[in-house]
Amino acid sequence: MAWLSGYNKRIKVTADHTKVGSNLSWFPLTIFLKSGDGDTTKIFDELGSNNLKMAITKSDGTTQLYVEIEQWDTTNKVGVLHCGRDGDTLSSSADTDYYIYYDSSHADNTDYVGVKNSTPAQSVWDDNFKAIYHMSDGADTSHIYDSTSNNNDGTKKGANEPIEADGKVAKAQDFDGTDDWVDIPYNFGKPNTITIELWFKTSAASWDIIFGQADAKPPSRPAAYVPVLTIKDTGVLRAELWNGARGEISTTFSVKDGNWHHAVIVGNTNTQSLYVDNQSIGSRSGTIDQSWWTYSSIGTGFGGTSRDFPSDAWHYFNGLIDEVRISNVARSADWIKATYYSLNNSLLTYGAEETNANFFPFF
Repeated sequence: MAWLSGYNKRIKVTADHTKVGSNLSWFPLTIFLKSGDGDTTKIFDELGSNNLKMAITKSDGTTQLYVEIEQWDTTNKVGVLHCGRDGDTLSSSADTDYYIYYDSSHADNTDYVGVKNSTPAQSVWDDNFKAIYHMSDGADTSHIYDSTSNNNDGTKKGANEPIEADGKVAKAQDFDGTDDWVDIPYNFGKPNTITIELWFKTSAASWDIIFGQADAKPPSRPAAYVPVLTIKDTGVLRAELWNGARGEISTTFSVKDGNWHHAVIVGNTNTQSLYVDNQSIGSRSGTIDQSWWTYSSIGTGFGGTSRDFPSDAWHYFNGLIDEVRISNVARSADWIKATYYSLNNSLLTYGAEETNANFFPFF
């Protein structure tokens, strides 16, 4: 296998094709660097804080993917990388190999590797992603960043409201259930197809709205609103998108168990569907009327008494929310499956460190 020029060390990672339902183009692969995942902690031994001196390639060993560094903790030797590019395919018929290259003597790879908001990082995400929120704090404790080039950055209710905490994938936001929310601008048009996905964890007994959309942002009372992802006090998760005649899709089981859950609602021109932890919960017929959508909020939404909510008021989520992704296409069940396994760190196997026998350092 060819080596990428200028690098002395690499680790192969392999995607399990049995967890990929069909070939997926430009799929954003998540790579976890930590103890127990092959020799990945040796990357920190080699690079320290110089995390731009690396590359990730396709199976040919030379075609580079774009890389976003979400987390790089040199003290605990823990990292999270997202990688992808146009033209890369995650295969469903055979395992797909990737290579992580690293070398402290190499120049910074700024063409392909970067932190959030850098051009390489934004290039990881296909054009159908309109917002990616890793849910860590941005430049201050009052904002979160959108990792796409659309600049749909989120604004918290206030400083440390919600507060950053350890999450499912690196950091998350911890909502207090009283008055926390993150307002996200609706700057990606009015699509009649949409996918909203996120991870959440809660054990609260109250009614909680994880994601809501309205024509006014909290705390103002909206004239039109939809609680897109809601957890009832019984623990049932329900999903709905406005289509002129409201309806809902609900789980038959409680998600208020203190565990992380992956929720995805998909709407297209004919149907709306809900997936939880890679399970298809159900679908309903109906197109989406998003003409009135102006604001979206993570961690809160408005509940009306006509919809059997306990009060005609904002309902605040009590728990953790991580890795919120919004697309203007209806992501397939196979895409959702691969995303679930990728973010759950169960799609990849991690290999041992390899060295290049033909490597000669530059002096």
